[in-house]
Amino acid sequence: MVPPVVKIKGGMGTAKLDFTRAELTSPVTTIEFELGVGDLKVVLPAGATVDYDDAHCAIGDIADKTVRGPGGGTAHFVLRGHCRVGDIKIVQPRRWRLGPLIVHRHPFRITRSRD
Repeated sequence: MVPPVVKIKGGMGTAKLDFTRAELTSPVTTIEFELGVGDLKVVLPAGATVDYDDAHCAIGDIADKTVRGPGGGTAHFVLRGHCRVGDIKIVQPRRWRLGPLIVHRHPFRITRSRD
């Protein structure tokens, strides 16, 4: 169960948050972070939206690799905070379709398409 507010504080190192299979307790989840040297990687569930207007990197970039579909998803994430040296990468789970099967990269699993 993920609370409505997740707080991360770190001096050195990479932080990775994977929400792909998480049970969210609120339609909006706020991630507050304060990082020194290191990266933040956030893996959002498919269809989720994100707002990172209040996220800043002194030396580094923010990369939003999510795919925006029509309409909005059921989950929305808000990133707030700063990292001194490092990048913020926002991604969605990677998956490939092989006929009626879907191969999910992280965590690795194979499911059958509902089509």
